[in-house]
Amino acid sequence: MHQDIAVVAAVQAAVGKGLNLLTIPLLLLINPVFSPSSVLVDSIVLSFLALWRAPAKIDLQNLKFGMAGLVIGTALAGTVAFVIDSKNLAKLLGLLVILGVTLALSGWSAPLN
Repeated sequence: MHQDIAVVAAVQAAVGKGLNLLTIPLLLLINPVFSPSSVLVDSIVLSFLALWRAPAKIDLQNLKFGMAGLVIGTALAGTVAFVIDSKNLAKLLGLLVILGVTLALSGWSAPLN
């Protein structure tokens, strides 16, 4: 289990993104129980290692907005996961993935400030 996370963490360190995009599907194939907790712990550790490596490059103003979005998004995701049963949650997730791919292929992007 931790070997695939180590490989994907190396990919993220080299490319800059992709840890959860690659790790979660692999862990879901192995055993769905592994997916949430191990990925969260490993993501936190990797984020703190990146912070330790380059602390001067952190924009604290953007970090505040990012943390606020993280708290709001986590609360919303927890509420959705609690309210919707697992069968419908899988359908919702599939629908959101299809929506994301459709938006990416259409060339649409959110305006940046």
